[in-house]
Amino acid sequence: MHQNPLVSIVIPCYNHGDYLLDAINSVLEQSFRNIEIIVVNDGSDDKETLEILNSINNPLIKILSQENAGPVIARNNALKIAKGKYFIPLDADDLICHDTIENAVKAIERDPEIAVVHGDCQYFGEKNHLFVPDKVNAKNILIGRSIPLCTLIRKEAFDQVGGFDEFLSRKGLEDWDLWLTLLEKGWKFEYLSGIQFKIRDINSSRTYQVANKNLPELKSYIYKKHSDLLAKEFELFYHENKNLKNTQDYQIGNMILKPFRWIKKRF
Repeated sequence: MHQNPLVSIVIPCYNHGDYLLDAINSVLEQSFRNIEIIVVNDGSDDKETLEILNSINNPLIKILSQENAGPVIARNNALKIAKGKYFIPLDADDLICHDTIENAVKAIERDPEIAVVHGDCQYFGEKNHLFVPDKVNAKNILIGRSIPLCTLIRKEAFDQVGGFDEFLSRKGLEDWDLWLTLLEKGWKFEYLSGIQFKIRDINSSRTYQVANKNLPELKSYIYKKHSDLLAKEFELFYHENKNLKNTQDYQIGNMILKPFRWIKKRF
């Protein structure tokens, strides 16, 4: 076990200069100190963003620049040079809570089969609400009970599954795809209670402007890509429900409800 492994924080940035320094500062203020930050300028053409990127002068921060290709390709490019044992994908308009990295590293270091450590997220901005995830398993992820991308990820696991699917770079939902791919390979997910990240909710976000508009196409693509997992889960669901009528709990429940069904049919 490494007591203090390096963690890489990857921040793609496209014209998010008004939020970028807040995201970076939330990382620099972490209780966990062994970090590197890789900011990818994804073809920004906003004057303020370019000025802020040019003003950054910190040995912990690397700046990469690329032609605009979307955040998936930006993250993959950053992770080609990342040196961390673990990494965190952090959007340029989001924040990480003070003890998140420290607590997440402790959790993931306990079990080499854990690929992802995730927790609760506080959405803020135009809408404010707390997100508490459902248990991560194939069934829940397949039906859309996913988790946000802001997590701690084991780079070994990420590399094993080939990184983010770059077809989704301009379309979205690369997190949904990644979780399914990791589950297919047998990797574990670990939940940390409490708020770990703060996610900015704005109507101009990629989720609203891109992913939601492409949802039918994205669902078709992802379900086809993960058809073996989908078929396996459907088969399990079928057999669970097929056998349900034979269980004592079902028979007792059916007996209790029988007179109510009789009344409903007549009235």
